[in-house]
Amino acid sequence: MRNLAKNLVTLLLSVFFCFVILELLTRIFLPAFNPAGKFAFYVNEAGIPLGPKNFSGRMWDPSGDYDVPVSINKYGFRDRKDLRQSTAKDIFVVGDSFMFGYGVTEDQRLSNLLEKQLAIPVYNIAMPGDFNDYENLIAYAQGNGATIKNLIIGVCMENDLGYYYHGDGPQGNLKQTLKVSSPLQTLKEFLGTKTTIYNILTFAIHQNRVLVQAGAKMGFVLDKVKMGLINKDRGQDCKIAINDSVRKLQEIAKPFTTTIIIVPSRALWIGNERASENSVHQQFVKALREVSLPVIDVRPYLEEDGNPLQYYFKNDGHWNEKGQEKVAEIFLQYYNK
Repeated sequence: MRNLAKNLVTLLLSVFFCFVILELLTRIFLPAFNPAGKFAFYVNEAGIPLGPKNFSGRMWDPSGDYDVPVSINKYGFRDRKDLRQSTAKDIFVVGDSFMFGYGVTEDQRLSNLLEKQLAIPVYNIAMPGDFNDYENLIAYAQGNGATIKNLIIGVCMENDLGYYYHGDGPQGNLKQTLKVSSPLQTLKEFLGTKTTIYNILTFAIHQNRVLVQAGAKMGFVLDKVKMGLINKDRGQDCKIAINDSVRKLQEIAKPFTTTIIIVPSRALWIGNERASENSVHQQFVKALREVSLPVIDVRPYLEEDGNPLQYYFKNDGHWNEKGQEKVAEIFLQYYNK
């Protein structure tokens, strides 16, 4: 038994040292998978979502949908301009990861495309969150010297609507997306932020459809599309949430010349909740227009040729380059009227 115990300890130590050596080698020869250079959001002491200040690294998806550079300025925003130089004629963009440009390079996202076409500075202060976060991001930017008069607010129909004045509401909180919480998922998140080896393995698995399907059945691989198809309550008893969301947007938009861009939920085209998602979408857009909020609903434009999902990444679910370009085109048509 004593010899068995010694052999077991020797084996474990050997495995550990082999893992450490392999980890070091992969960080040297495959630096793109090093978690130290992977972009991640954080929430500051005031509860405001931001990027790590003065960060330079990459944003990648294990499925291979994207692998792009990300630079964050000294304020925590993905913008190379200094917001203290902004003037009343400039435009500010706020919203969640769609407006942030998740998965695309900085010059391929909506705000940069608009800046190029309009020939005026367009500042991007978008970060994942909800309407409360967007309000705080605007105040945070102003507190750091931004002059904000013209504002674009991106509203993500997958997770922005909520009971902003009624607690959790009668049916639970519509802002909560479907999330998988388990010891396995916690372990995966830990490994993904700490080890290069894990990131390489997940990338390799996602390149093989058979392995992905097997991993999904065993619970090792999460279906991001299904995770993003949101709320069981949609289209049921959510009139309060719609009214709360419209009211909150009115408060945010009031001090500015504001345009609201609707980011359609993929549940309009995928899954079993299409009818209820369609109902929520139509009710919400109608409610915004009834209170005279300037709104651009990009949904009908994305559906024009019958393939709206071509504007989204295959697995990740954010707008791809084509999607960002399409929405910029739609906005410019509205702006130039």
